[in-house]
Amino acid sequence: VNGGVTIEMQRDRWLNTLKLEGQYATNNGKKSSQKYSNGGESRYDLQSRYYVVGDVEYIKDEFDPYVYTMTEAIGIGKRVYESPHLVIDLQTGPGARQTKVESTGKKDNRIILQTKGILSWQISKSSSLTETITSRIGSDNKYTKSETAINVKMLDNLGMKVSYTIEH
Repeated sequence: VNGGVTIEMQRDRWLNTLKLEGQYATNNGKKSSQKYSNGGESRYDLQSRYYVVGDVEYIKDEFDPYVYTMTEAIGIGKRVYESPHLVIDLQTGPGARQTKVESTGKKDNRIILQTKGILSWQISKSSSLTETITSRIGSDNKYTKSETAINVKMLDNLGMKVSYTIEH
């Protein structure tokens, strides 16, 4: 079972997003997946195509070697392409990652570089296809997440999303 809630608020040149996600699965009656994450992003538009962005994410995955993973990043973004139906944004900036190792209890703090690419294609008035690729690169590891989603607007302020996510 996977589920999630995303709340967006846009005011003037600010766009704020809050995400809550959960995943739970069993196999032959035994728990095989239990993961929770929450995070947020604030974006402030500077000029026509540039913006500053800050984001934070907390992940607790029972089947990960870490008790938790927390990341924060700030950066600059640019809208590299815009047409009436297609938008492509790129972001990059420094950040930090904190983890606590399950087996030893040791805490680890690392500097990272976060990059993100976002493609949004407006298929119709009420539906869109999005692809978001996030990469976090540190001195000892690399994390990449790709999410492909179909978004359907049901009401002015309510929608539904079906997505496929790959993490490595």
